[in-house]
Amino acid sequence: INKISTDECLEAIRECVSKIKSFLDSSEIKLFIFTANSCYVIDKMNGASGRLIWKDFIYINLYPNKNWKKFLRASFAHEIAHNLQKGYSYNMTIGQALIFEGLSEHFQEYFLGEVKNPWAHALKKEKALELFKQMSNILNSEYLPNYLEVFYGIGKYPPWAGYTIGYYLAEAYIKNKESDWESLFSTDPNILLKESTKLF
Repeated sequence: INKISTDECLEAIRECVSKIKSFLDSSEIKLFIFTANSCYVIDKMNGASGRLIWKDFIYINLYPNKNWKKFLRASFAHEIAHNLQKGYSYNMTIGQALIFEGLSEHFQEYFLGEVKNPWAHALKKEKALELFKQMSNILNSEYLPNYLEVFYGIGKYPPWAGYTIGYYLAEAYIKNKESDWESLFSTDPNILLKESTKLF
């Protein structure tokens, strides 16, 4: 990465791993870090964007801004959460994706406490609930255009609506149910969605 050394990246990742290591198994995680060249990532996403490509493979696009280390740690923790979630895949429904994204963001906030990402706090709770009710007929959809509309605002919903709704759904469940992270990640997301909807 331009202006960022490999050693600095490793240091930041090790700091993250030290806080979440109790959840990691013996699997070898392959982490690939690329220079972010998207203005959207740089200007709107704190210069860091992660993706679990498939099990144990994480890609992160990173821009060397002032606070890049904490944004790298937050992205890595979020993607590790996805890696640990039973049933996480690219064939998930909109409803399942809401739960997976919400839990992952709470996971990184809980263990790192450094970053409140804008996509998880893009809407006030009342507006998020209103939009969630409007999505009831597509929660079981695996149709990509629906996913892009809900999570990225390519359509009738505002950008990041899905991420924020998922954050509030996960928050409602975590606050009202006694569950540890292992059980949250292993529980069927459809069950979590049903229960959290009652509490939202």
